[in-house]
Amino acid sequence: AFDLDKAKSLLGGKTDVPVEITVNAATADTVSMAQIYQADLQKAGFKSTIKSMDSNAILQYADMQKNPGLWINQSGYSQLGPQAMCTISRHWNIGSNAEGFSNDRYREIVNAISTQPDAAKRKPLYDQLNDFLLDEQFVIVVASNAEGVVSRANVQNIQWDMHGARKYADVWLA
Repeated sequence: AFDLDKAKSLLGGKTDVPVEITVNAATADTVSMAQIYQADLQKAGFKSTIKSMDSNAILQYADMQKNPGLWINQSGYSQLGPQAMCTISRHWNIGSNAEGFSNDRYREIVNAISTQPDAAKRKPLYDQLNDFLLDEQFVIVVASNAEGVVSRANVQNIQWDMHGARKYADVWLA
């Protein structure tokens, strides 16, 4: 739950540390999220600034793993399953992620999921991963919806790829 007083107490009242929020300027959603975070930080007594970067610059920045504050960018691969998200994504990768987060238990859980062929036996592992991510909170997830498409009724078979981009290769007219 959203609790500014608890956030302040967890930080021992040290609100004098400035927070830099770095965003991918190419994505309107990340800029909006940064403004929401900035407003909440100000309510808690923090001073913050928003730093916008283009897509290439923010990816290079993420690869440095030296972010002094909060950064907001899009991530993918969750639609492929947690094991893919946690081994491919720049944000979640168990080996080397943009946050510089490293944890043996995290690697153990993801590796167990990745090597367990039985879906029923993966279920408790997914529960462990969920609890771990909620406890550690090194990435904050914001879900978005695929874009809608308006077309004539005779346009058929518009599809989306695994990254949410439209695919027109198999579109046909009825």
